[in-house]
Amino acid sequence: MSERKVAPCRLCGETKPLVKAHIFPQALAKDVGTREDPGRAYALNGAHPRRLPTGWYDPEILCERCDGRVLGPLDNYGVEFLRAVDQYHVHPPAPNGARLASRPGADPIRLKSFLLSVLWRAAISGLPDFEGVSLGPFEPELRQRIIDGSTHSVDDFATMVTWCDDDPGELISLPHRIRFRGGVRAYILHVGRHSAVIKVDSRRAPEFIRPLLLDSDRAVTVLVDSVIEGPIGRQVRRLIEIEDRAAWSTGSRAPRRRR
Repeated sequence: MSERKVAPCRLCGETKPLVKAHIFPQALAKDVGTREDPGRAYALNGAHPRRLPTGWYDPEILCERCDGRVLGPLDNYGVEFLRAVDQYHVHPPAPNGARLASRPGADPIRLKSFLLSVLWRAAISGLPDFEGVSLGPFEPELRQRIIDGSTHSVDDFATMVTWCDDDPGELISLPHRIRFRGGVRAYILHVGRHSAVIKVDSRRAPEFIRPLLLDSDRAVTVLVDSVIEGPIGRQVRRLIEIEDRAAWSTGSRAPRRRR
């Protein structure tokens, strides 16, 4: 067994032996795929999709206490929430055609803290797949909010969730940078049949997403949308060969790499 690296933990700052810390909870990586083809996950790193049966882990970012005792409970809640899609109450379509669903009893702040912790881990990781994920000057603030649990502000790292009810369950994506109308910056990531958009910008979140932001004063409400036709699906279709697109959308076989 190789010796663990001793270095400052990126969360608590103490110099300790570091552990293999998963960026996404390993339980979610193991959920990806089907009974016939378990453990399928794809890193959409701008080059090609690829298998990643156990997800991403980085042995140089967290000590055992921070990985297990600080982030572990957040991961446990995130896994529980993302798996329990049968607990959604789907509302009638809105006049504009949007479909919404609510989760009675779900904790919006624990869910937000979990999603923010995944983005933070991706941003501080030295793994090549995450080179394009950066929080810049927002990293220390987000780190402190994870430590002290102060993620209650609606606008600070404003977060909305989409349940992709057509997701065949074979995709975990890296966080990808996006911009809202007006230039407000955010990241989008996809895991466990859900996409999350997290604002990383000092400006106010756009008005059109505000009813869906995770907020301690209201029940968790998510957009119900398509992963195939949505922004994550568009990214997938840019990366896989045209003859495999229909197969990916039905979950029947893995896409081939572009040559």
